[in-house]
Amino acid sequence: MQFMRLGICLFFMTSLLAGVWLLAAEAAEVTWNPRVDLRLKYNDNINFSSRNKVRDRIYEIRPELTWRRLTERDDLRFTARLLGQKYDTESELDTLDQDYRLKASSQLWPTLRLSFDGSYRKDTTLDSELSEEGILLFREDRKVYTMEPSVRWQATERSSWEMAFPFRKVNYEGSDNDQGDDNEDCKTGRTVLTYSYLLADNRTSIFAEPNFYYADYEHGDTRIYAMKLGVDTAFSERLTLRASGGVSYSRDRDDHGTSNDMSFVASVEAQWELERGRWRANYLRDYYSSGVGETVMRDRFILSVFYRLMTRLNLAGSASFTKVKSESDWDKEDSWNIGISPGLVYRLTERADLGIYYRHRFLKDNEDDEKTRRNQIWIRLDFAMRFER
Repeated sequence: MQFMRLGICLFFMTSLLAGVWLLAAEAAEVTWNPRVDLRLKYNDNINFSSRNKVRDRIYEIRPELTWRRLTERDDLRFTARLLGQKYDTESELDTLDQDYRLKASSQLWPTLRLSFDGSYRKDTTLDSELSEEGILLFREDRKVYTMEPSVRWQATERSSWEMAFPFRKVNYEGSDNDQGDDNEDCKTGRTVLTYSYLLADNRTSIFAEPNFYYADYEHGDTRIYAMKLGVDTAFSERLTLRASGGVSYSRDRDDHGTSNDMSFVASVEAQWELERGRWRANYLRDYYSSGVGETVMRDRFILSVFYRLMTRLNLAGSASFTKVKSESDWDKEDSWNIGISPGLVYRLTERADLGIYYRHRFLKDNEDDEKTRRNQIWIRLDFAMRFER
């Protein structure tokens, strides 16, 4: 099955790239977007420990370059990002993270569109997983490979079909071996089929989304079958909502045996554009393949806000709540955490911003009855440019 999935992915990737480059003679807009983000950060608990807190100042530089080629039918984009971190006293934690992403899409026919999204990332687990996924892991280097080919067919004026094959592989690199000391490598994949139908009001779509999910670990695997029904609607030009819910059946297998479970899964996304800003709210309840060596059920809510206080001064903030619980009958992963991050951003010039940010994170481990806190404050100077041909 893995070879079949890899073959499908390679087929989509080859088709997309061939379609784009065969049309090289077509008029195209080519842009280069370089960007540099400089940060001076203070962290009062760099290891996110409840007992042995270590404070430090961190100097960060984040260069980024995006190249894009856009035509009437095709869109090809490549982005390279680096993150260099220099610790003031804990120099053994100095890192250089790398992130590369390729996105391509091609409108082969008026009713058929192919897309591909692939990435490679090298970073460290503790800060990346905690900030992006809301899960606390031991600090280790990791390599993440992802790819997601998809195809969308507009069957009629009101109905469409879409099929996607996201795949993800994570390798943790411990100090003694390539398999990782504390976190467990994993490979995951999904097959997602979505059918959408546009209602007579021309602003509301209903959709059905069956999907199959698998995760392979060093000491077990997970298989999940899920079915969700949802609605995507625009209440106005400024307010939109996409929500879905359904049930899933999972089978977890490890060294202890096999366990089965039925659960509720859901997804909600709301966006509201204001005269002087915008807000966005996301809620997701779904299975997640974590580095703890098992698939967990994760509930996550994120609220982000942007508001223009004055012509050049803006307020940007976010808040999140994440709950993680084991699905197997033997493992006891059970924790939750909250994060609050307000910030003020001042527009220096058309291409440069200066901001000051604060982030508070609180984690409660219900299994060990352990509480952990972290506070961060940083100053950020951001330069962005655009060159077009």
